Amino acid sequence: MWGQGDRGQINGTVTDGSGAVVPGAQISAIQKTTNTAYKTVSSSAGVYSLPGLSIGEYRVSIEKDGFKNYAANDVQVTPGGSTTVNAVLQIGASTQSIEVTRSPR
Repeated sequence: MWGQGDRGQINGTVTDGSGAVVPGAQISAIQKTTNTAYKTVSSSAGVYSLPGLSIGEYRVSIEKDGFKNYAANDVQVTPGGSTTVNAVLQIGASTQSIEVTRSPR
């Protein structure tokens, strides 16, 4: 069986400030070097997964009507790895945004 050694994934859970899950949030991951976009939607349990991503650095954006936009920069996808980006959305206009920058480990 062929593995996906040159691929990785980003997954996580989307919640609001009270800890309630947020279904139907629009998630996009954009690879910084190629500008390739991958998209999905959070499930009824607020969970999402973007499998089969090329390795590299991504910017993850999460949007849902009635909430401020959420963005995580410098998200690393490694070969065969799984990177978790959990988002807590704050109530507000979607024209407002929260941006999170990850520091290298």
